[in-house]
Amino acid sequence: MTLPRLTEEEKVQVRSHLNYLNVTEAMTMVLGTPAASQPQFIIEGAMDRVKAEALPLVRRWIARCNQIEDQMFDNAENQAVESIGDIRINRDEFESLRDKPLLYARCKLATALGVYINPYAQAGTGGPSINVPVLG
Repeated sequence: MTLPRLTEEEKVQVRSHLNYLNVTEAMTMVLGTPAASQPQFIIEGAMDRVKAEALPLVRRWIARCNQIEDQMFDNAENQAVESIGDIRINRDEFESLRDKPLLYARCKLATALGVYINPYAQAGTGGPSINVPVLG
């Protein structure tokens, strides 16, 4: 009997939403040094161990993240317009969606999997910060 699992396409979406790499391990080596892949094993293991009963929840948060990102980019042309007659355009919509509902959905997805949003990612993560004291 095969247990239900996330599909490979769903795993790609989870990695994307949580700012993890979507490359093979061999490609993450740069001049013999791992390139930003240190936390990768955490999310890979979590995606392979999702309980069957939790799959609908994880899929719900993947869908929400997709929906919010689509809304952000589908309305991008509004950034060029301030108003049309008496109608005023919300020029801060992109940032508002990114900073509140998308971050919330990403955090819920990360929590469902028991992982953090990648703190090493280039994009704003909303995840834990990494502070290293400088002594000297």
